[in-house]
Amino acid sequence: MKNLNSHTGYLQIDHSNSPGIRAEDIPVRLRGITPIVGEGEVKEFDTKNCTHCESNIVLNPLRTRNREICPHCHHYICDRCYQILKATGQCIPFKKIVDKLFDSVVKGEPLIIIP
Repeated sequence: MKNLNSHTGYLQIDHSNSPGIRAEDIPVRLRGITPIVGEGEVKEFDTKNCTHCESNIVLNPLRTRNREICPHCHHYICDRCYQILKATGQCIPFKKIVDKLFDSVVKGEPLIIIP
């Protein structure tokens, strides 16, 4: 059985031969969530995979609140998918959506996709 750490990874940003990313180059709306890697630096960041939307989330080491875990499938989910889970109460992993899509195609049913 897979555990919560089976959906982890890392992102490596290598600016050893580039001018790097400066804080003033980042748009205001992305400040605080975009990793800053200066000139000549190489940094690694932990990541998690959201099983509901299949996005990879770069973990913010300064985050103080917990990462959300779906109580139905017991996997990490991103903040956006957690809000959807809270609103609907439904666990809808990406793989389940793909399975329903394939079943609809095989049965010749019309495809209705609701994000």
